[in-house]
Amino acid sequence: MKKNIGLKQLVLLFGLLVLSISFLNFSADVKNVYLQLPCESLTEGSRKIYLFTHANQKRYQDLYVASHRNNLLQVIMISKEDVNSASYTQKTTYNYITSPASTYLSDFTFEFPSSPHMTMKYKFSKPQPSCGKIPIHWIDSIIYDSNIGGSQMTVDLPPQEVTTSFLSKEVIQVPAGKFETSVFEKKTKWTDGNGSSVTMVALMYIAENVGLVKEIIVRIQKAHIIEIAKSKEIEDLIAKGISDIQQGKKMSDIDLFKDTNTHNVQEIPTFKFKTYKSISTRELVSVANK
Repeated sequence: MKKNIGLKQLVLLFGLLVLSISFLNFSADVKNVYLQLPCESLTEGSRKIYLFTHANQKRYQDLYVASHRNNLLQVIMISKEDVNSASYTQKTTYNYITSPASTYLSDFTFEFPSSPHMTMKYKFSKPQPSCGKIPIHWIDSIIYDSNIGGSQMTVDLPPQEVTTSFLSKEVIQVPAGKFETSVFEKKTKWTDGNGSSVTMVALMYIAENVGLVKEIIVRIQKAHIIEIAKSKEIEDLIAKGISDIQQGKKMSDIDLFKDTNTHNVQEIPTFKFKTYKSISTRELVSVANK
């Protein structure tokens, strides 16, 4: 006997269908899911100073808007040991593409005053979301272009995966004052073909119309390294050489320093991974808008 489907059953089935489609869309293309990350108001000449701390080192980062025309934004950051110092350790130029809805980072370049013939440029294969309406999940690759003493090198770096999420609202105190901020977590990870990887987790405290107020960055790097281990023969030779020196023998009479023994040195390469961890912070010191 056939049963007629009632209105409640139809509603339930429709709800399950919508839920299933939403889940499938999310699973298949998580890039279609967006969040709103506040952008600051940037005009030419506006300036912000941050205090960057890493381990026992501190330096000031002086950021200013060099130009903002025709949806192209250029921001320059000068890193200094002292905020009032005329000298600096590094210049970084950031190029963005802006729209009413979002701002995307196109590329950035490092320059060093102590090495005027050295530049390092990182260009995204597709501009990376910076603020505004941005996808919570993003994958792209970077083209690394360096010029060192006239010798140019271009390398395609492994793809990096970026995931951004909103955590909470929080009022924080920094040298520039007290701010009500939205807290976001940004995870960036890349892995090369050899198993080396870099994972960065950044907690970003962002205030409306001000931008980044504070940032805490944890960096974990798993590096593929080669260690050169000396053979037992050379270790014994070094130990005997030290003993001979302590006994007052002449250099010419010590086997360690005789040319005939240098060919017998065997070095055994060992391939292994080593993990490096670091944490750094950046806090807003002052803001000057024009």
